[in-house]
Amino acid sequence: MANNKKISNLQMGLTSAGALGGLYYAFTKKKGAWGYIGFFILGSIAGGLTASVIESVTKKSQPSNPNLPSGSTNQNTSSKSGDTSNLTKNQKVDSIVRNIKSFELLSAEKESNLRGVLSNLSDVELNLFVSLSKGLADADIQKLGQSGNRTEAYKIFQTKYGLSQKQVDELSAKLFNLSV
Repeated sequence: MANNKKISNLQMGLTSAGALGGLYYAFTKKKGAWGYIGFFILGSIAGGLTASVIESVTKKSQPSNPNLPSGSTNQNTSSKSGDTSNLTKNQKVDSIVRNIKSFELLSAEKESNLRGVLSNLSDVELNLFVSLSKGLADADIQKLGQSGNRTEAYKIFQTKYGLSQKQVDELSAKLFNLSV
């Protein structure tokens, strides 16, 4: 029980630090309002992911496939927000990039780099990123993120896009590292 409280405190602290880091990054890069919002959300997600990684290292637990977020399976499951199994790899990459561009400006170089990295991912990973990117572009989730109500945002990710909080945190951090 005490260990869970430490983990919870660690996660809250790193999530807050990540959010502040996102704001600082947006400030130093002279981003607009959406940049502040986006980097605040991505920073807090990255902080939460860092806490999750620390938690998993301290528990010495490893996922069955290290390339997939915890809770993912190797099965090609469709997301709750729409079946992506009938899309080609290029269509999935286009969907991810289009969703990201709806809330973040990408230079031609960043977009090209992101497309290159996404093109090398497995179908399962792409399906997860499609769901994540749809969620990040979701106006309801963005409003909740702006108001600081992350719990409700995670609930929408779970019910509408089929992603757990841990998956959202892990995938967002990975996506943030790909697009920066």
